[in-house]
Amino acid sequence: MYMRIAEKIKFNAKILLLGEYTIIRGGQAITVPLKQFSGYFDSNPWGQGNTEPISADGESLKPFIDYLKQKEIQNKFSFDLDLKKMQADVCRGLIFHSNIPRGYGAGSSGALVAAVFASYLEDPHWSADVLATRYPEKVLRQLSVMESFFHGNSSGLDPMSCLMARTLWVDDRHKIQFPPTPLINPDSPLTVFLLDTREKGDTKPLVDWFNEQAEHGVLNSYLLKDLNDALVKSLLLGDLSAFESFLLQLSLFQLENMKPMVPQSVRPLWIEGLETMQWTLKICGSGGGGYMLGFTHDYSAVEQRIKEKGFELLKLDV
Repeated sequence: MYMRIAEKIKFNAKILLLGEYTIIRGGQAITVPLKQFSGYFDSNPWGQGNTEPISADGESLKPFIDYLKQKEIQNKFSFDLDLKKMQADVCRGLIFHSNIPRGYGAGSSGALVAAVFASYLEDPHWSADVLATRYPEKVLRQLSVMESFFHGNSSGLDPMSCLMARTLWVDDRHKIQFPPTPLINPDSPLTVFLLDTREKGDTKPLVDWFNEQAEHGVLNSYLLKDLNDALVKSLLLGDLSAFESFLLQLSLFQLENMKPMVPQSVRPLWIEGLETMQWTLKICGSGGGGYMLGFTHDYSAVEQRIKEKGFELLKLDV
């Protein structure tokens, strides 16, 4: 019992560096691991029946299992899962222990989905990482179906990132690629950081708002996609001058056209960065709270300035 669980394999958090919202409309994307946070399966330390099993989203694992057991859901799977075993493990006290902040765009539900896929593959001859490397598109589609339980609609990229714990690039054909890392030369003056907004975001209503605005032409999703894809291209080519130019345009676009995704508490800092050119902020994931992504040439000075405003920063290795 608990053979795989006893190993307590950790699934790292992730950050969507580029591709927020545009990936659901065919755009490119880049994700990077966030190794400061992770989640793993564990047996219930309080004993059977004394506490409700929890997931990365703080909810019972049981509704998730019921969702996965539906025939119409399983018909979309390329790889069978041993859900009977998972259900039995949950009854014996299985929990998903996670310190990944929920509602932060860091992959809290993605890590859970990755852990389920890796721990309960029915075919013992395959490991999840081998499958993800050999058949990335098939694994991505299945993870997408699985994570849709949490968000209503998922690209599958979050759990794929958590599963593989490496930098991923979704190219213009929507194929998974593994770019050389680091993406930014360590000798470059450009530093990437996460700004903690101290608020939680809610993905589904923001995605619904974005889709509605885009479909009615209120928000120019084509321009947003072009800016994002230009950012991806320039970063992969190592052209940081072009990257920062497109980044500035993207930051302005999001500030003006994606207001629900930019918390009111962060807007003054966002504007100050654009006016002083000391830092540039952009949405991280779905936005609305959680982390915002920042870029600067003087991290120490920016960290001090932003801390004066009551916010914490976390340097990101990309």
